[in-house]
Amino acid sequence: MESYLVGEDMWDVVGGDKTKPPESNEQNAEAIKKWRSLNGKAEFALKRSNSRGLFEYIIKGKSAKEIWETLNQLYNKKDVNRLQMLKNELANATQGELSISQFFVKIKNLCSEISLLNPDEPISEARLKRHIVRGLKLDTLLLLHLFKDGHSNHLWKSWRTNNGIEFTSNDFFLSVDNLE
Repeated sequence: MESYLVGEDMWDVVGGDKTKPPESNEQNAEAIKKWRSLNGKAEFALKRSNSRGLFEYIIKGKSAKEIWETLNQLYNKKDVNRLQMLKNELANATQGELSISQFFVKIKNLCSEISLLNPDEPISEARLKRHIVRGLKLDTLLLLHLFKDGHSNHLWKSWRTNNGIEFTSNDFFLSVDNLE
C-alpha cells in the first residue's frame, strides 16, 4: 500500500512531511485545497484496500495519517501474536520423528522467521545451536556423549550441516553435560 501511495504522490499526507493541512489563511487557500484533495484520495485508497472487518476501525479516522496509524497498530498487533507463537514453538521444538537434517531445517526456519519479525533482537547462531541440541532425541545426545568420553573423539572435532551451521564438539558436550 505504501508503494501505491508513493507512486500516486499521496504519501506526503499519510507518512511524509505534509500529514497536517497548512495553516488556514487566505494565502494558503490553494495549498489547503490541494492537501484536502490528496488526503481524500489517500483516505479513499486506504479504506477501499481493506476488508470489511477492518473498516469499522478505520472509518473514524479524521485523516489519511490517522487511518494509516490505526492500520499499522492492527497489523503490528498480529505480528506480535505471530512472534509469540513462533517463540513458543521454538521453545517446545523437539526432533520427534524428524531426521536430524529435517529438525535442523525446522529450527533454522523458526529462528529466521522470528528474526524477521523482531529485527531488533535477532536470534544468534549460538542460540540457534542451543535450540537444536535441546530438541535432539536422547539417543542422539547419548551417542554424542560417547564422543566426549574419548571414544572416536579424533573423528569429530567439528561438523557442518547442509544448511551451513557449523557445530563443534563443545556445542554438544556443554548441553550433554547438563543431562548428568
